[in-house]
Amino acid sequence: MPQLLSDPVADVVAVVDKLRADDRLITSPEMVLGDVEVLLEAVSKLQAVLVRRLRVAGDLDAAAQITGRSTKGFLHEECLLPSGDAGRLLRLVRVLPFAPETQAAFDAGDLTIAHAAAVTTALASLPAELRDTVEPHLVERARACLTNFRPCSPEDRVHGAC
Repeated sequence: MPQLLSDPVADVVAVVDKLRADDRLITSPEMVLGDVEVLLEAVSKLQAVLVRRLRVAGDLDAAAQITGRSTKGFLHEECLLPSGDAGRLLRLVRVLPFAPETQAAFDAGDLTIAHAAAVTTALASLPAELRDTVEPHLVERARACLTNFRPCSPEDRVHGAC
């Protein structure tokens, strides 16, 4: 099936293809770790965009209109995403609108998809009247996990800092 893409998504595809084609040797430990860190941040931001696009796809019933499948079926059968991964994405599509601070932090790149899933799972286990009070604390704690992350140097390992 031919793909019709928005301009920003086509730009992302072009940049990723350019990055994949760049096979130069990086010998600087600082540069390679910097690349890894920024690539992980970019992946998290792209996952947030993916969740938002999946929400729109669901609202439009796009998968059923184009493929005759559910959105989960489309992700699993057409995009070859494992069923569990498709389910986790679609769970976030459903629950993030009810967790606005988590949604905002995820969209801003302050949380990974795993953090967003963990926060929303924790919120779902609470009585409804506590969720608005607890959510900012869970989001702040998840942000702190990312902020406090740094590669562990050999010196830190020797001194037990990791």
